[in-house]
Amino acid sequence: MKSAERISVAIPMLPPLNEEGMPMLRLLVDVPNAITGLGLVLASSSLFLTLWGKLELGTALILWTWIADHLDGIQARRLAHVRSREMADFGKSFDGFVDIIHGVIFPAVFLSTVGAGRASSFVGVFLLLVLGTYRLSYFAAVGLVGGKFRGLPVSYNVPAVAALLICRPYVPDLYFPPMANAVFALIALLHISPLTVPPIRERAFPYVSLLAGLASFWFLVRAMNIG
Repeated sequence: MKSAERISVAIPMLPPLNEEGMPMLRLLVDVPNAITGLGLVLASSSLFLTLWGKLELGTALILWTWIADHLDGIQARRLAHVRSREMADFGKSFDGFVDIIHGVIFPAVFLSTVGAGRASSFVGVFLLLVLGTYRLSYFAAVGLVGGKFRGLPVSYNVPAVAALLICRPYVPDLYFPPMANAVFALIALLHISPLTVPPIRERAFPYVSLLAGLASFWFLVRAMNIG
């Protein structure tokens, strides 16, 4: 049996669409879209925890959203020949909205939380929300250019949050908020820069996922110690 046949047997074939279109929840009966949905649940939970002041727990969860964001694309490419057009189109749109939450809104909430209302945090939050959203819109319209991202992808914002949080115990409380603000102001400008960045390929995915998983575990341990 060929590989395509094996996959088609493993995934139930959906009935053809009628004039009313595919039922909404049936779009999640799809491996890549289900992974994206899991990432959305984790991202929403991480936003709540971060707003609650639980930065370590929120970052631990958002790292798994970051892993899911790369895994759903890998699965979408693997199953491209058996997915319906509606499934694929929905997946692209769904993934883009989740990218806004975990790559733009979450870092902005992180900056606002550590800034505790300081005016200095406004610059980083403003630039991140405006330029990050613009960057995602550009990518939705243009895609990869020469096999690379043009402008720093917003997915790099999650590792940046993790790196800042790892450094936080070694930075005086007075200086950490402006430092985080300056870092993300620079990152926001890189989103619309001519910088080209290669995507994370399947061969690199296990290694970066392992690092993200270890960082998530470290944040969980630190959160329990703080608690």
